This record gives sequence, structure tokens and C-alpha cells, in this order.
Amino acid sequence: LFLFRKDLRFVGTFVTGLVVAMMCAATMGFQTPVGHLQPPLQSPWLVIHVSIAVLATALFTLTAAMSMLQLLQDRAEKRAAAGEPTWSFLRLVPSSDALENWSFRINAVGFVMWTFTLIAGAIWAEAAWGRYWNWDTKEVWTFVIWVV
Repeated sequence: LFLFRKDLRFVGTFVTGLVVAMMCAATMGFQTPVGHLQPPLQSPWLVIHVSIAVLATALFTLTAAMSMLQLLQDRAEKRAAAGEPTWSFLRLVPSSDALENWSFRINAVGFVMWTFTLIAGAIWAEAAWGRYWNWDTKEVWTFVIWVV
């Protein structure tokens, strides 16, 4: 969707690298076989909650890559102003201000999606266990991430 308004193909290399690293870490670190979901948890809220959470996490990963690239571009812009050599691939990247602006906007969308993830998870928990909040580790850390 963003490619229709702005050419963001330059972020692909950084995002792909982060995704591959995360997939490798998840595969090696969490070797748990997939099991069946308990009957109380089988709900349409599962699909809604998990889908939005994955999309929000993807947006946060994208903005993390854009922020790293923004830092590199900012340093390159300062070095170019001083007449020092910079990396040639950064000529293809938008300015550091543009990267920061897009990162902020995409983070805002990700934050709204993460808020909905928190709400959908509470609704799902109420449907499954009869209470919205249980102070479960996953619930607490989701809330901590939301607050931060």
C-alpha cells in the first residue's frame, strides 16, 4: 500500500535481513511441536487477535529497519556536508528527515493496531475464561510493550 505513494523498496534489504535473523532465532530457540488448541480458546477472536498482532509486529519491524537506515543516512548526510566520502548505496535512500517522518507515521499505525491487539486479546480472554485480564505473563508484557 505504501509503495503506491512512496518508493520504499530500499527498505527491503534491511527488513529481509531482520526477518531472516528472527526466523532463524525462532527456529533454533523454540523447538516446540505444534499442538492442538484447547477447546475454550477456539474462537473467531483467535484469528482477529493473532492476525492484527502479526501485522502490528511487522510494521514495528519495518520501522525499526527504517530507523536504522535513518541513522546511517543522517551520518552520511553530515559526512557529505563535511566533504568526506560516504557509502554509495545511500544515494538511493531518501533523506534522513523523510525516513524519520515515514517511520513515525508507520509507528503510529502500528501502535493503533497494537492497541486493537490488546483489546481483542482481552475480549478473547473473556470469551474463553470469563475474565478480561488474568495478569498472565503474555498479557502483562503486551501491556508493557503498549505503554512503552
